[in-house]
Amino acid sequence: VPVPVPVPVPVPHAPPVAPMKIEFEIEAAESDDDNGSEEENLEDIEESLRARRAVSAFHKLKIMFTFAQLVGGFTFAFDINFPAPAGRLMRAIDSANLDWIGVMPIQCWGFGQITYTTTLLLSTLVPMLFSLCFLAAHLKYREKHSFYFTLFLILTYLVLPVTSSKIFSVFRCETYDYGGGTERHFLVVDHQIECFDEPFGGDHNQTYGWLAVYAIIQIFIYPIGIPALYAFLLWEARGILATDELLGAKSYSEFFFSDSARREPPASAEKNLADEEWEAISDWHPLSFLLSQYERRVYWFEVVECCRRLALSGAVILFGPGTPMQLVVSLFLCAVTIKIYSYYEPQRDYDDDILTEISQWQIFVILVCSLMVRYREIIEDLDEDGIYTEDNSELGYVIIAVVVFGFVYMLVMITMIFVKVESEFEEGEKELESARSTRSLYGGHDDEHKWATPKSSRSPTRSILYGSATPESSSSPTGFFLEATKRRPIQRRRSSRGGSVSRAIARNTSLRQMRTSSPGEIVAQL
Repeated sequence: VPVPVPVPVPVPHAPPVAPMKIEFEIEAAESDDDNGSEEENLEDIEESLRARRAVSAFHKLKIMFTFAQLVGGFTFAFDINFPAPAGRLMRAIDSANLDWIGVMPIQCWGFGQITYTTTLLLSTLVPMLFSLCFLAAHLKYREKHSFYFTLFLILTYLVLPVTSSKIFSVFRCETYDYGGGTERHFLVVDHQIECFDEPFGGDHNQTYGWLAVYAIIQIFIYPIGIPALYAFLLWEARGILATDELLGAKSYSEFFFSDSARREPPASAEKNLADEEWEAISDWHPLSFLLSQYERRVYWFEVVECCRRLALSGAVILFGPGTPMQLVVSLFLCAVTIKIYSYYEPQRDYDDDILTEISQWQIFVILVCSLMVRYREIIEDLDEDGIYTEDNSELGYVIIAVVVFGFVYMLVMITMIFVKVESEFEEGEKELESARSTRSLYGGHDDEHKWATPKSSRSPTRSILYGSATPESSSSPTGFFLEATKRRPIQRRRSSRGGSVSRAIARNTSLRQMRTSSPGEIVAQL
């Protein structure tokens, strides 16, 4: 007996419309929306671009500020006296470490004589107190904004190298020969404190023993705790921050070392949308201070940067301050970090990648010069007759040239950003006027004007609805908005899909909502 086949009941839906029809109507809606709000949108875009310009300049300042913190601490960390021409420059750069204890009149506040113990306590407890205040304010006002949490992250970022150096200094002792085979060990930063082979041994005062215990506790709070906190926060937010390819990783090695973590995907319309999404996330996420500088595929890279800063500031003190071995280990660490950064190329702006690499090579050259200075000092100590006398001033001038080069390059790049944005925006305003006259001449549309590119290749609507995989080149004069995505130019997050400035301005909220709908829903809305 034949079984009757149920006849499907037709579901009412929007009539099928050709893709080009949808595209035409959406672009017509864009043009209609342009008529009343182009000036307001142009002002919003100008404000947005100036904000991005400030953010790009901030990232470059952050890179060189980190460089200044590391290089400024070399005099203490490596126990080296740089040649006279460079010594004054190093002391000036050391101000980046924000040693507020040496500036503020603490003795006048009733603390008495400032010893290393007082310095260590203030350097560790005061940032902890401010951190607790910022976190308490964040818990109270987190529904409105994450301003206080950002202040907390900035504070931990600033105090990490200088506080870690003070903590590790507890384990830096110097030996003195008292004759008769008697040797005594004193803390390098405070000769009033005597070190012991056993922290609580001997009949002397127990100051060093308590300092050693306190320093070990603070190691878990600062050198270990801050990078671990960054790693925990970034890992917990990986569902929003990581790419789909990284979220699908089956192991940690695939998450951190796969091709999707190393390389950017090829240029496409989907990549442009993903870049815009990452820009919005990294700018407004509570962890934006840790994110906005890096690509989405390596959103966790601030943890690597923290480890690099710790390795070249505080941790090297444990390798015997002032010894050639310490400088050789530092050179090795510097070479490893250069390789890591060239392996990932983590910065969102290609110029920041270049500036980061320059700053790391600067550190490498300064360490080589420091090793040469240490080698000459050893030869002079071994020369009992005083025959070997060599002037180190040429090394000082080399160090000055190396240090100044990075800062000059940074200033040039920041100046170029400011000049380029202003000139491109003026070009965009001219293009807007041209687009208006073109629309009035061709009945409200400029699609058939001098950039006679097929609409299917230019329209962002078609790329989103029908998956056009190849972005078009920026043949329009509007390189300001429509510059095709290159390797990593500064303004690459701006639109690179082609078309006129007026169409770029018309990408408002309602249009974005329409693009996330199906073709039938879009037609129904129109």
